[in-house]
Amino acid sequence: MFYKKINTFLIAASLLFAFPFTAIEIFADDAKKKQYTLKEIIHIALEKYEPVKVEEGKIREAEELAKHFSEWYNPELSITGGKKATETASGTEWSVGLSQKIPFPGKKRLMEEIALIEKSRAILSAAEMKLFVRYEVTRLAYEYAYHLQRKKHVSNRLQRFQLIHAYMAGRIMVPPEKKVERAIVQTRIAMLEKEVFKVDSDIASVCARLNLFTEFPTADFPEIAVRWFIKSPQIDSDAMLIKSREISFPVRLQKEVLAAAIKNKEIEERVAYPDVGISLYYNDARAELHERSFGGGFSFPLPLFSRNRHAIAIAEEKIKAEEQKLIMAQKRAIEDMKVLLARLEYINAMLSKFSINDINNIEEKMRYTDSEFRKGRVPMPMYLEMDASSHEMLEEIFRIQLDLVTVQTAIRFLASEEVLLEGNY
Repeated sequence: MFYKKINTFLIAASLLFAFPFTAIEIFADDAKKKQYTLKEIIHIALEKYEPVKVEEGKIREAEELAKHFSEWYNPELSITGGKKATETASGTEWSVGLSQKIPFPGKKRLMEEIALIEKSRAILSAAEMKLFVRYEVTRLAYEYAYHLQRKKHVSNRLQRFQLIHAYMAGRIMVPPEKKVERAIVQTRIAMLEKEVFKVDSDIASVCARLNLFTEFPTADFPEIAVRWFIKSPQIDSDAMLIKSREISFPVRLQKEVLAAAIKNKEIEERVAYPDVGISLYYNDARAELHERSFGGGFSFPLPLFSRNRHAIAIAEEKIKAEEQKLIMAQKRAIEDMKVLLARLEYINAMLSKFSINDINNIEEKMRYTDSEFRKGRVPMPMYLEMDASSHEMLEEIFRIQLDLVTVQTAIRFLASEEVLLEGNY
């Protein structure tokens, strides 16, 4: 009985001095890392991400193609020479010819318009890529911050239980009840150590994905300052549905494909009316007499056996197919937006129940439990239950924050809306 009282006194005294320090957040880097804002990280990604430059190159490629189609065909020059002979004399003969191909009216213009449509598609693809980078980097930045919060919290929990285990191991005489409690604490430590490794793996994974855009050194990945959300940014659901149907990138790209198909049909209709060739020639022959001749003419294929009807029919079917694809793209965009809006409604409801403002209250309750536990007024099972429930609440609070960013960025991307998505906490 005497030794039991001594053990209780020593443990209580040790915990009294140790726990105030364990309640303080311990997660901090030894070296001060460079810190970037979300806006700065997005700017760096847009500057460094190579596919953005590839899409911009396609715009210049389409511009050059349009210029190419606007140019006239090159003229053709022919020069021939030889020997001319008659029964009484011989001499030389040579000729010069110049020909020019003139396209059927409207054909070159249509080819140039198709090239300009390709340019519009390239511009849309580049804008889509840039908006994707903006929102993917935003989402990854918040995922990075989410895992850092997890590591901070799990590391604090692990240190608390390691201290408890150290104090339990120092007891002189241990009754069966305390042996069971020590085994429970050992198991909890093992699970927390496993979770720390898992969080480190998650952090390394998100850093690798962010580095696809930012190219930071992996060993010296910077801090990213993000602001959490007290409430969700306002969204007009009806406006988002209209935008998804009319100006989402898949819909606008399909509209350009349809426009190109229509222009291709117009070109096929003009193929039946072939290009005209104009030619000039000069001929010089010397034998008994000096003979000169010059003249000109024009030539064109006769559309007797083919008026390109089959190609026109193919182009018409292509237009019908692209029209159906446009309708399907619009329907798919609307349905995708409805799904995202439904998810956002759920997240908004959870945001009030798992508010970022509750963190201080949760931590205060845990500090109170620590205090009562070290005074011997809270038993171990109740302490473990409070630790687990606090952990679950904090995990859910930050998971809801990450879900909010994921859905908000998806909605804005589908609506082709460019904003800097940041919280207000």
